[in-house]
Amino acid sequence: PWMSVHREDDTVRTRVLAVSLALILSIGLLSGCDSTDNNERQRVVCEVLMVNEGTPVLSSYVQDGGDGLIGPPSTDDSRPVDVVAVVFRARPYSFATTRIPEDDVYSSFIITGYNLIWEPVRNVPAGLDMSLYNITNGAFYLQVPVGEDAVSMVMIADLTLKDAALEALGFTWPTTSDFTANARLEFIGHNSGSEHEVIVNTGIYVTFTYATS
Repeated sequence: PWMSVHREDDTVRTRVLAVSLALILSIGLLSGCDSTDNNERQRVVCEVLMVNEGTPVLSSYVQDGGDGLIGPPSTDDSRPVDVVAVVFRARPYSFATTRIPEDDVYSSFIITGYNLIWEPVRNVPAGLDMSLYNITNGAFYLQVPVGEDAVSMVMIADLTLKDAALEALGFTWPTTSDFTANARLEFIGHNSGSEHEVIVNTGIYVTFTYATS
């Protein structure tokens, strides 16, 4: 009889241990969702809806001011810096299981900076190392409320990059020397109720040419 009671007690202890292990594993899996860098596992998910109204960027070294002439004797030419509009939307991770009140601590997604990585696509001059003009943690701030769109401007190509392109082309830029690169954008941000960093990825093709009107 003593042996029978002992075996039953072992069985009960084994069941209790199995349940405890399952509970620990479940808690571990739930905690993992909070520590991941995956944007899709945050309480609030931020997405890019559109960059530059959905069209590629045409970036010029010089822009005609309206007189139809480029260079002397024209006096209205300008040197443009390329800035594009980016439209964001924030939403709950799951519409079926997550309801976020307007004044909740997780009611928005806050973007605090961006990275830009140049990826050559076509006809990039051999002497132009575009990686030298990548942007790391560029100035950018935008708060995107859950369920709403928000738009802001971001700079992608400055005069330094364009001067380097002209130099790499030997200071002669015929239309056959136009080239294309992908501007890969990484927006850095976090839920309004958390400091956990999230990266929101997007990008846009940019074709560089000498002049536009």
